[in-house]
Amino acid sequence: MKAAIVGVTGYTGIELIRLIQQHPQLEVGTLHSHSMHENSSVLYPHLIGLTEQLIEPFDAEKIQKENQLVFFATPAGISKELAATFVANDFPVIDLSGDLRLKDRDSYQNGITKKLHLPSCWHKRPIRCLSLQRLLAI
Repeated sequence: MKAAIVGVTGYTGIELIRLIQQHPQLEVGTLHSHSMHENSSVLYPHLIGLTEQLIEPFDAEKIQKENQLVFFATPAGISKELAATFVANDFPVIDLSGDLRLKDRDSYQNGITKKLHLPSCWHKRPIRCLSLQRLLAI
């Protein structure tokens, strides 16, 4: 199963590459970043041998066409906007930020300094957004 990573240039995104490489049923799909669009081995020479893919701009249509699920390894406040298209299309989303993962406004406010603005897909969150633990148990 191919898994896209959005926000691959941060610590969580890099570690996610390593986790996916070790998972028996996942493979790294397309890699995406808002700001860096180069070959991953140029940006991160220590990843040579793990992945040497091009890091591309975010493109929801391409992600859905070329992958079976998408990870969001983005800073707080980013995935709530970007994930709406995937949720609307019943495309599996795993959000590693608190945007879709946290269960209520209080939890969000306690862990994150940004004000919570619930995404339009919030009401579908428990059904459509997979947990990382559930995926890794597959």
